[in-house]
Amino acid sequence: MLKRDLTRMLNQVKRLSNRITEASDGLSKGAELLALNCETAKDEVKEYFRRYYRELKKREEMFIEEIETFQASETRLMRNLRDVLEIESSNMSEGSAFLEAALKGEREVQDSELVKLKHVFSEGLEYLRNFQVTNLSAAYRLVLPILFEHFIHIILQNYGKMVTSYW
Repeated sequence: MLKRDLTRMLNQVKRLSNRITEASDGLSKGAELLALNCETAKDEVKEYFRRYYRELKKREEMFIEEIETFQASETRLMRNLRDVLEIESSNMSEGSAFLEAALKGEREVQDSELVKLKHVFSEGLEYLRNFQVTNLSAAYRLVLPILFEHFIHIILQNYGKMVTSYW
Protein backbone atom coordinates (compact mmCIF):
# COMPACT_ATOMS: atom_id res chain seq x y z
CA MET A 1 0.00 0.00 0.00
CA LEU A 2 2.86 2.38 0.73
CA LYS A 3 4.37 1.64 -2.67
CA ARG A 4 1.05 2.28 -4.34
CA ASP A 5 0.64 5.61 -2.50
CA LEU A 6 4.18 6.61 -3.40
CA THR A 7 3.63 5.62 -7.05
CA ARG A 8 0.43 7.61 -7.18
CA MET A 9 2.13 10.63 -5.58
CA LEU A 10 5.07 10.32 -7.97
CA ASN A 11 2.71 10.30 -10.97
CA GLN A 12 0.90 13.35 -9.60
CA VAL A 13 4.20 15.19 -9.03
CA LYS A 14 5.34 14.37 -12.59
CA ARG A 15 2.01 15.49 -14.02
CA LEU A 16 1.85 18.69 -11.92
CA SER A 17 5.53 19.58 -12.31
CA ASN A 18 4.68 20.34 -15.92
CA ARG A 19 2.88 23.44 -14.64
CA ILE A 20 6.11 24.77 -13.17
CA THR A 21 7.93 24.19 -16.45
CA GLU A 22 5.14 25.94 -18.39
CA ALA A 23 5.15 28.85 -15.91
CA SER A 24 8.93 29.12 -16.21
CA ASP A 25 8.70 29.12 -20.02
CA GLY A 26 5.91 31.71 -19.84
CA LEU A 27 8.04 33.94 -17.61
CA SER A 28 10.96 33.61 -20.02
CA LYS A 29 8.75 34.64 -22.94
CA GLY A 30 7.26 37.43 -20.81
CA ALA A 31 10.73 38.72 -19.95
CA GLU A 32 11.68 38.70 -23.65
CA LEU A 33 8.47 40.56 -24.57
CA LEU A 34 9.05 43.02 -21.73
CA ALA A 35 12.58 43.71 -22.98
CA LEU A 36 11.29 44.16 -26.54
CA ASN A 37 8.48 46.48 -25.40
CA CYS A 38 10.88 48.53 -23.28
CA GLU A 39 13.35 48.90 -26.17
CA THR A 40 10.50 49.96 -28.46
CA ALA A 41 9.31 52.48 -25.86
CA LYS A 42 12.85 53.85 -25.46
CA ASP A 43 13.18 54.25 -29.23
CA GLU A 44 9.82 56.04 -29.41
CA VAL A 45 10.82 58.39 -26.58
CA LYS A 46 14.14 59.14 -28.29
CA GLU A 47 12.36 59.80 -31.60
CA TYR A 48 9.77 62.02 -29.92
CA PHE A 49 12.41 64.13 -28.21
CA ARG A 50 14.52 64.28 -31.37
CA ARG A 51 11.53 65.71 -33.25
CA TYR A 52 10.66 67.99 -30.35
CA TYR A 53 14.26 69.25 -30.22
CA ARG A 54 14.21 69.84 -33.97
CA GLU A 55 11.03 71.94 -33.62
CA LEU A 56 12.52 73.83 -30.67
CA LYS A 57 15.63 74.51 -32.75
CA LYS A 58 13.44 75.88 -35.57
CA ARG A 59 11.63 78.12 -33.08
CA GLU A 60 14.94 79.28 -31.63
CA GLU A 61 16.22 80.19 -35.09
CA MET A 62 12.95 81.97 -35.86
CA PHE A 63 13.08 84.01 -32.62
CA ILE A 64 16.71 84.92 -33.25
CA GLU A 65 15.91 85.93 -36.82
CA GLU A 66 13.00 88.09 -35.62
CA ILE A 67 15.22 89.79 -33.05
CA GLU A 68 17.92 90.40 -35.65
CA THR A 69 15.33 91.83 -38.05
CA PHE A 70 13.96 94.04 -35.28
CA GLN A 71 17.46 95.19 -34.38
CA ALA A 72 18.35 96.00 -38.00
CA SER A 73 15.10 97.89 -38.52
CA GLU A 74 15.33 99.85 -35.27
CA THR A 75 19.02 100.61 -35.86
CA ARG A 76 18.24 101.94 -39.32
CA LEU A 77 15.38 104.06 -37.96
CA MET A 78 17.54 105.38 -35.13
CA ARG A 79 20.35 106.30 -37.54
CA ASN A 80 17.91 108.09 -39.83
CA LEU A 81 16.37 109.93 -36.90
CA ARG A 82 19.82 110.84 -35.59
CA ASP A 83 20.76 112.24 -39.02
CA VAL A 84 17.55 114.27 -39.16
CA LEU A 85 18.14 115.60 -35.64
CA GLU A 86 21.72 116.52 -36.51
CA ILE A 87 20.45 118.46 -39.54
CA GLU A 88 17.84 120.16 -37.33
CA SER A 89 20.51 121.05 -34.79
CA SER A 90 22.76 122.42 -37.52
CA ASN A 91 19.90 124.48 -38.98
CA MET A 92 19.06 125.86 -35.53
CA SER A 93 22.69 126.79 -34.88
CA GLU A 94 23.00 128.50 -38.25
CA GLY A 95 19.67 130.31 -37.79
CA SER A 96 20.65 131.42 -34.29
CA ALA A 97 24.04 132.68 -35.52
CA PHE A 98 22.35 134.53 -38.40
CA LEU A 99 19.77 136.17 -36.11
CA GLU A 100 22.40 137.02 -33.51
CA ALA A 101 24.56 138.68 -36.17
CA ALA A 102 21.51 140.59 -37.46
CA LEU A 103 20.55 141.76 -33.96
CA LYS A 104 24.12 142.93 -33.23
CA GLY A 105 24.16 144.83 -36.50
CA GLU A 106 26.93 142.69 -37.98
CA ARG A 107 24.66 141.72 -40.85
CA GLU A 108 22.18 143.83 -42.76
CA VAL A 109 18.67 142.36 -42.76
CA GLN A 110 15.43 143.77 -44.16
CA ASP A 111 12.46 144.16 -41.81
CA SER A 112 10.46 141.67 -43.91
CA GLU A 113 13.22 139.09 -43.35
CA LEU A 114 13.10 139.78 -39.61
CA VAL A 115 9.34 139.14 -39.63
CA LYS A 116 9.95 135.83 -41.43
CA LEU A 117 12.70 134.94 -38.94
CA LYS A 118 10.37 135.77 -36.04
CA HIS A 119 7.75 133.42 -37.52
CA VAL A 120 10.34 130.66 -38.10
CA PHE A 121 11.75 131.04 -34.58
CA SER A 122 8.28 130.95 -32.99
CA GLU A 123 7.56 127.68 -34.83
CA GLY A 124 11.00 126.40 -33.79
CA LEU A 125 10.29 127.26 -30.15
CA GLU A 126 6.96 125.43 -30.32
CA TYR A 127 8.76 122.40 -31.77
CA LEU A 128 11.43 122.51 -29.05
CA ARG A 129 8.83 122.86 -26.28
CA ASN A 130 6.96 119.78 -27.53
CA PHE A 131 10.09 117.77 -28.29
CA GLN A 132 10.47 114.75 -25.99
CA VAL A 133 13.59 112.65 -25.82
CA THR A 134 11.65 109.67 -24.39
CA ASN A 135 10.04 109.10 -27.78
CA LEU A 136 13.48 108.44 -29.21
CA SER A 137 14.59 105.81 -26.73
CA ALA A 138 13.77 102.70 -28.76
CA ALA A 139 16.95 101.16 -27.38
CA TYR A 140 15.28 100.92 -23.98
CA ARG A 141 12.49 98.70 -25.23
CA LEU A 142 12.53 95.28 -23.64
CA VAL A 143 13.36 92.81 -26.36
CA LEU A 144 14.83 89.92 -24.43
CA PRO A 145 12.23 88.50 -22.04
CA ILE A 146 12.57 85.20 -23.89
CA LEU A 147 16.03 84.72 -22.41
CA PHE A 148 14.62 84.10 -18.96
CA GLU A 149 14.32 80.33 -18.72
CA HIS A 150 11.30 80.35 -16.41
CA PHE A 151 9.30 82.33 -19.02
CA ILE A 152 10.14 80.18 -22.06
CA HIS A 153 7.14 77.85 -21.64
CA ILE A 154 4.76 80.83 -21.40
CA ILE A 155 6.28 82.43 -24.48
CA LEU A 156 6.00 79.20 -26.43
CA GLN A 157 2.37 78.83 -25.37
CA ASN A 158 1.61 82.38 -26.44
CA TYR A 159 3.54 81.99 -29.68
CA GLY A 160 1.48 79.05 -30.85
CA LYS A 161 1.18 75.32 -30.63
CA MET A 162 4.34 73.46 -31.42
CA VAL A 163 3.79 70.66 -33.92
CA THR A 164 6.28 67.88 -34.29
CA SER A 165 6.25 66.45 -37.75
CA TYR A 166 6.52 62.83 -38.70
CA TRP A 167 8.68 62.61 -41.78
